[in-house]
Amino acid sequence: MESPTNSGDSDGEYAESGINSLLNLARARTEIFSYELNSSASSAFRKLILILILAFFLVFGWLLLLVAILVYLVSIEDLSFYKVTAVAAGIHLFIATMASIKLRTIRLSFFPITRDEFKKDNVWLKTLNFQKKSPN
Repeated sequence: MESPTNSGDSDGEYAESGINSLLNLARARTEIFSYELNSSASSAFRKLILILILAFFLVFGWLLLLVAILVYLVSIEDLSFYKVTAVAAGIHLFIATMASIKLRTIRLSFFPITRDEFKKDNVWLKTLNFQKKSPN
C-alpha cells in the first residue's frame, strides 16, 4: 500500500504536468495564430493595394468607354440622350444587384490552420477529461 504522502505527490505531479501541458498547448496555438495573422495581414495589404489600383483604373476606363458608347448611339440613332443613359444605368444597377447577391453567398475562411488545431485540441481535452474522471 502506498502512503498518503506518496499518492499526494503523484497527484501533485500529475496536476503540474497537466498544467504544463495546457500551457505548452496554449503557447503553441498562440504561435500558430501569430504566424497566420502576420502572414494574412501582409498578404491582405498587398491585395488591397492592388485591388484599389485595379478598381480605380477599371472605373475610369469604363466611364470613358461608356460615355463614348452613349454619345455614339445617340448620334447614330438620333435617340434621346436621357433614355439611352437611363437604360445603361438600369443595366449597370441590375448587374450590381446580381453581384451583391452573389457576394452574400460567398463565405470567407480565416485562419484555417488555427481553427483545425483548435478542433484537435477540443477532442484532446475531452479525452483528457474522460481519462481523468475514469477510476483507473
